[in-house]
Amino acid sequence: MNEIVVVIDQKRSRDRTTVPIQRLLESLDGDRRLEIAWERTMGDELQALLQRPRVLPFVIEAAIRHDAWIGIGIGEVEERGRSVLESTGSAFLHARQAVDAAKKVPWGCTASGVSEWCAILDQSLALYGTLLRQRTAEGWAAVDLRDSNRRAVDVAESLDVTPQAVTKRLRAAQYRAGLKGRDLVAGLASLAVLESELPSVDRPVRR
Repeated sequence: MNEIVVVIDQKRSRDRTTVPIQRLLESLDGDRRLEIAWERTMGDELQALLQRPRVLPFVIEAAIRHDAWIGIGIGEVEERGRSVLESTGSAFLHARQAVDAAKKVPWGCTASGVSEWCAILDQSLALYGTLLRQRTAEGWAAVDLRDSNRRAVDVAESLDVTPQAVTKRLRAAQYRAGLKGRDLVAGLASLAVLESELPSVDRPVRR
């Protein structure tokens, strides 16, 4: 079975408002949904092995919110060391290729791997990443509270706005589409790990 390696690289900028990699690491470590041991490799880069494909969308969200590039490699881990940095395999090579490719696309998130599902996962990341990068700080605040299973009226109270304003912010943040994106990315990542066969599709006959 394949495994998922994620490499996150902080964008370098002279702009002092750029969030340092330490803030991103604290965000990842503080997310109870992840339970991932991240290791800092070189400079502004983080690397980890994902034990559960279902958490991949949340890793992507954290990286994009902190304006970082993210590469997802799916393949084998031939030699497992005491840490991620001491482990080797095709999954790590694919993750390196993916993060390099991520720096060349506007959504800053790509996937690479041996499974045929990886190409489809990569295509979904173009849509999911673009959606996430369009969210404003206000949109993320509303999404965070809504994700915690709070009702719209409770979200409005926390943000000190009207329920109508909350609805407007969630709509602008494409909250419902984002939920679909989470499920899509997680599902495709799971299929890529399991190396499931692609379903055969009969193409329509052109007349």
